Amino acid sequence: MNAMIDPADVRSASVLEVSGLETRFGAVRAVDGVSFAVARGETLCIVGESGSGKSATALSVMGLIPSGSGRVAAGSIRLAGHGELRGLSDAAMAEIRGRAIGMVFQEPMTSLNPVFRVGTQIAEVMRRHEDISRSAARDRAVDLLRMVGIPSPESRAQDYPHQLSGGMRQRVMIAMAIACDPMLILADEPTTALDVTIQAQILALIDALKHRLGSGIVFITHDLRVVAQIAQQVCVMYAGVVVERAPVRALLRDPLHPYTVGLMASVPGTAPRSGLRRLPAIPGTVPNLAALPKGCRFRNRCPRAFALCAEAEPPLAVPANGDPEREVRCWLYVEGAAA
Repeated sequence: MNAMIDPADVRSASVLEVSGLETRFGAVRAVDGVSFAVARGETLCIVGESGSGKSATALSVMGLIPSGSGRVAAGSIRLAGHGELRGLSDAAMAEIRGRAIGMVFQEPMTSLNPVFRVGTQIAEVMRRHEDISRSAARDRAVDLLRMVGIPSPESRAQDYPHQLSGGMRQRVMIAMAIACDPMLILADEPTTALDVTIQAQILALIDALKHRLGSGIVFITHDLRVVAQIAQQVCVMYAGVVVERAPVRALLRDPLHPYTVGLMASVPGTAPRSGLRRLPAIPGTVPNLAALPKGCRFRNRCPRAFALCAEAEPPLAVPANGDPEREVRCWLYVEGAAA
């Protein structure tokens, strides 16, 4: 296992740089010109409703877009030490997945093999990618189960997935993801199916492992409460594009894009003592990507839309007179546009 990373060094270099990523399913652009970077020891959260393109973005990075139905059509995906990933063969990407990129998915029962013991499955990840004996891999699998907080790891390594709780299965998936000390971990809604107590434990575990290993993390979620707990940077996606990108504290303190404002307003808070209250909701639904509205993709749901929003799509740019570390795709923040 890697030694503890010095906090002064964890942001020293990008482990992943995505630029102009475009992923198509037929004529539909599910991911349309997405760009971001993730540094060592940093968590980037990609946020949005179902259909926003966030999971398609993660699958594109991992080289898991089904070749029969979709393809990465444009852009660059660069991983530190490995260069450009786009265009690599399936065999080359299979070597990178598991060794350099660890993956944690939403439902571990669809990823764990029901007929093999969990310790064996963790050990096989190491044996696939490293020159390690079977007995050494088994011992290290037990160490990994201990690291991710599973009690009695020697005994639990002998269990089958169905013998574990949902939270334990997700910890097993995390152990598999970090088995080869990856520089990047991609987590796609890994806590959605868990109750809030277990969810908090898993989030704390992922954050602790990030600091211990110095990995960069791309965390896909629809829940801004999760973002507040673990992110340093946030990309908000809507209908295939990034509509806002910012450091997490700035975004939570002062969201700019009307879509981000709507997402934050719909996060449940503490109900008033007088009784329950109805949470505001964003009207309408994410548009059909095969029939996007002209102009801004959010305009049909936006309470602040004006004439220009129906004429042209706004660029993703630093807001006029704003923070240079932030970008927003909205005519309200383009100088002179809303005049």
